[in-house]
Amino acid sequence: MVYYNVVICFLQLTWADIYFVAIFDVLSIVAKEDLVEEYPNLKALKELVLALPAIKSWVEKRPETLM
Repeated sequence: MVYYNVVICFLQLTWADIYFVAIFDVLSIVAKEDLVEEYPNLKALKELVLALPAIKSWVEKRPETLM
C-alpha cells in the first residue's frame, strides 16, 4: 500500500510513522489538547495508524493509566 502525503518516509507506512503517533498520543494527553489537529497530513497519519486492525484492537482494550 502507498500512502502519499501522509507517511513520514519511503511512501509506505514505517515504524517511524507508528512511533510518531505513539509519542504524539502521549504528548497530547499531557498537553490536554490534540497537537496534530491543525495539521491535516499529521492528523491523517494519526488516523491511518490508529485504524490499523492490530493497533485499533489494542487501543480499544488497553488498560487505563494515569496518562
